Amino acid sequence: MELPIEPEKPMKPRLMTQDITKETLAYLMNINSKFHLGLAIYVDELAGFIKSWNQYKRGGGNDKEYFLASWSRERQNIVRKSDKSDYTFDASHNIVGGIQPKVLYETLFGKGIECYNGMIERWLYCCSEHKETGFLYNSDEEYDLSPFTEICKKIFSNVVLNPEIRHVYCFDNKAKAMFQKFRTKIVHLKQSGKYDDITQSYLEKQTRYTARLALILHCLHNLEEKSITSFDVYNAIKLFRYFKSCFEVITDNKLNYDKYEERVLNFIKRKNLKIVSPSDLFRNNKSKIKDAKTAKVILEGLANKGYGRMVKARNGVSFVYYES
Repeated sequence: MELPIEPEKPMKPRLMTQDITKETLAYLMNINSKFHLGLAIYVDELAGFIKSWNQYKRGGGNDKEYFLASWSRERQNIVRKSDKSDYTFDASHNIVGGIQPKVLYETLFGKGIECYNGMIERWLYCCSEHKETGFLYNSDEEYDLSPFTEICKKIFSNVVLNPEIRHVYCFDNKAKAMFQKFRTKIVHLKQSGKYDDITQSYLEKQTRYTARLALILHCLHNLEEKSITSFDVYNAIKLFRYFKSCFEVITDNKLNYDKYEERVLNFIKRKNLKIVSPSDLFRNNKSKIKDAKTAKVILEGLANKGYGRMVKARNGVSFVYYES
């Protein structure tokens, strides 16, 4: 008597993971592909995510290439000899996390600001202008995330209960005309000569991001309606302007790195200083810094780049250095 064949364990799709190994992502994406789902990667610090690429691969690896391809939702094939796995799927990841400006330059911009593989231009940078006040802040009154949570649950339920149905969304005529006008404007911006190569490459990729953002905004407003409206495109373009301004802040800080800031940073490290005032910095560097006001500007520049913060002091302000 032969034993019956053991049934396969039902595959459970996931929307989010914190396991960022390529093998785990391939396994989850193989499951999600049956439901036409992508996968969100949520990490507390993007630095750890970036530094983990190829960390355990002898002779190097291709983790970076994997994530470059996933941005474009390109088909990937993953073969593991250990368990004879063979996955083929269309990679699609949304990566969310935070990173300190200083660490950002050391990781993502480690080889310079030049456009060398397209990774720098694929990120959407959010530069917070939050200022600490010491007052209590009740975020529940300001931001109600329940509608967003409910629409995510609805999308997930639809694809799990009806995996055979693929929902196709299209621009209506007005939205299509507005988006085409936006793409034409991007081309003109690239040809204007006002931007360096890295920003031109970023602008080109933003046309694809704007279309994606329009889809997200539309689905949050009306999931059942399959026509994306000009209002959705208009709001997506407003988001593009925000992300473009953030990108310019990030790259300007790197491109306009002040030689005096580098000297002061080396001075702070050499003297093993935890805190320094503009007047103290000037007194110890009179041959290189002309006055205390200039010293304050240099320290503020270092603070803006994430090397420390400016705090109130008895005679003005002081710079608190973030140790590496």
